[in-house]
Amino acid sequence: MDKSEYYIVSGLCCENAYLDTAPKVCGAGESECLCCASDYVLCGELDYVPRMCTLLPGCVIMPKFGCCKTVDHYFPGEAALAKKKDRTVCDATCCGGCYYETTYLKPFDCACRSTSRMCCCLVSEFALPCADDVPKTFVLYGLMLYPKVGCCVKVKDVMPAQVAPAAEKEGGAPPAAEAGAGAGAVAAETMGERGAVDLAEAE
Repeated sequence: MDKSEYYIVSGLCCENAYLDTAPKVCGAGESECLCCASDYVLCGELDYVPRMCTLLPGCVIMPKFGCCKTVDHYFPGEAALAKKKDRTVCDATCCGGCYYETTYLKPFDCACRSTSRMCCCLVSEFALPCADDVPKTFVLYGLMLYPKVGCCVKVKDVMPAQVAPAAEKEGGAPPAAEAGAGAGAVAAETMGERGAVDLAEAE
């Protein structure tokens, strides 16, 4: 979920509510509980929620046939689904662009429970224990007291590293690093020109 532009309207530790000013779907959600997970989309499409259909539990017939296979089998190399590539598909429902939902078995991790829900422009999420990609905040009616003081603060303003652009996460140099590299090249070129002038004067 790209939540960098979300406004944080309320928050209590790792439970937050946001305002999305440019929603892409009418509704969507994801949930995890120990080794179980599920996601769904209502009226729209999100690249990080795979669209599949099963005939029997674990037997996928769309986008291609497979039984008890992981998401990576059906969508190999999909960057948007990298977080879900090791999940085994248990059940999936697809009704065109109106609604699609998938249930998975996933490798066990320390997440006891995490959920995110979206309804038009309203978004909420919760994690137990706290997760790195969920802001730890204390916000009341848009007024933030922690981790910084402000009003109508965006998620990217309190945790920029976790909501960095996808290209940067995939290994591209951050803008600051690129700028630094460019500045270094200019400085080296300038020093070379100065050295050539000094050598000419000495001759």
